Amino acid sequence: MNTKKPEIVFVWNYLEWGGAQLVMLGVMRLALTRGYRVSALIPAGTTGKILAYLDQENVTVTFFDAHVDLAKARTVWSKIRRRGRDWRCHFVLARHLTKQRSKDKVVFIDAAPWSNFLLLSWLARQMPTFVMLHIAHSNKPTLANGLSRLKFRLLERTRFYLLASNREMKESLRWYTTPAIWRTIPVAYTGVNVSEIRSVLAQPLDIQVERRRFSLPDGALVVMTLANVIERKGFQVWLEAARLLHECEPELVWIWVGTGEGHPVMEAFIQLHKMERFVRLIHPAQLGSQRSDLLRFLRLADLFVLPSYREGLPGALLEAMALGKAVIASNINAIPEAVQHGENGLLVQPGNARELSDAVRRLVNNSLLRQAMGRKAQQTVLTHFLEESCAEITLDYIAQMAGLRQEHP
Repeated sequence: MNTKKPEIVFVWNYLEWGGAQLVMLGVMRLALTRGYRVSALIPAGTTGKILAYLDQENVTVTFFDAHVDLAKARTVWSKIRRRGRDWRCHFVLARHLTKQRSKDKVVFIDAAPWSNFLLLSWLARQMPTFVMLHIAHSNKPTLANGLSRLKFRLLERTRFYLLASNREMKESLRWYTTPAIWRTIPVAYTGVNVSEIRSVLAQPLDIQVERRRFSLPDGALVVMTLANVIERKGFQVWLEAARLLHECEPELVWIWVGTGEGHPVMEAFIQLHKMERFVRLIHPAQLGSQRSDLLRFLRLADLFVLPSYREGLPGALLEAMALGKAVIASNINAIPEAVQHGENGLLVQPGNARELSDAVRRLVNNSLLRQAMGRKAQQTVLTHFLEESCAEITLDYIAQMAGLRQEHP
């Protein structure tokens, strides 16, 4: 007997677009092909670019009038105000989902248990609620972590289900969950959209025309980063490495594509050190409205760099590798699960601008090594980090834990 498939409601409560939403988009895409009803519940004020992505996939979108602020709070008073806004957002979101409550709905929400416990606890008592976690959480026996552990144990008594997007994330959950629950947590690796990657690679690209479009010097090697301009992405280390390396590699051009609260800091640093000629900050909107426009621009890079302090397994890093780019990234969290030092890229210690600049110089001055690493990087991602595999694991887990029989076309 066939079981009616549920509607999967994908939810996030902030305005920024990041890797978590790209993972969700991949799950949405496969769910639609398998006959699931799919909708997205997102904050009012979400940018048109994100809406265009959802519209392209024919996802029904509903808005709620609130959002949480992901910007770092600098003072005690700002922390209090932000916490108040967060509580209001959770209340508005919960009320909205109450009106939509149905026995044939499940929720897939980007919300961490340690900071969204009350919201998740309420949701998981109303309907099956799924969360994919990306960045490993500290398991040091502190008071705060002890409280988080209690939250996990209480959520385990509801219809709350966890997925991990990398093995390091799952391993970090061992301390928080019971052994029986931990064993059930699937690892659904963040992946790339292979058809999109191949389509971008198949498109003709006039590199000289694109270089002139952004006033890039002819013949200059391009070091590129695609990331939000926030502290944990290591933009200050990136700037310092660019400054250090300019003395011996004056023709190198550094490009950071992204937006965020650190943008004014980057601009001030560039002006202070007179780096305007060889460092460029580009807003994603300058490149076009489609995700493929970003990937197309990424093809101009000779080298991709991501000097983060904290990461899961970044989608932009995997996309750069899939496009055949040699990469340099921080030796942190799940990044070594994709980047093998000396094989398909280089790993550096986070916060070390000198080590980063030395790694860039090594690959800039060795085109054969750079190209060989790029080929191996592409092979690694197109073999092991596929969006469809992540989506399949996620949908199978939803079907299993929601008590449904998965139907494949």
